[in-house]
Amino acid sequence: MDALQKDYFKNKPIQFLQVDVIPDVTYYQLIDHSLDDFLDNFYEENYPAIYELEQKAFTDWFGQCWKKSCGDILNVPCFFVFHDDTKSYELKNNQWIDNEEKWS
Repeated sequence: MDALQKDYFKNKPIQFLQVDVIPDVTYYQLIDHSLDDFLDNFYEENYPAIYELEQKAFTDWFGQCWKKSCGDILNVPCFFVFHDDTKSYELKNNQWIDNEEKWS
C-alpha cells in the first residue's frame, strides 16, 4: 500500500472480502503452530502439484470474473502474473506467455 492509499484509508473502516474460489473444496483454519508444520512439511513436499492446481483454480476464477465484468471489450492488452513468476496470463487469448514476449 503506497502513501496515497494509506492516507485514503486513514480514517475509514477497511472491509475485507472473502470469496470461495472453488466452492466444492472444504477450507480449514490452522492454528499458528500447525501452520508452520504444514508449510514446512506437507506444502514443501507437494509444492509443484499444489502450485499448478492453485494457478489453475485462480486463473479459471479470475478469467470468469474478468469476462463477466466485460473486460474482454477493452482494446488494450490485459495480463495477470503470479508474484515472482516468469510467465503472464493473457486474458484476451486465454493463454500463458513468457514475460519477455509480453511487450515484444
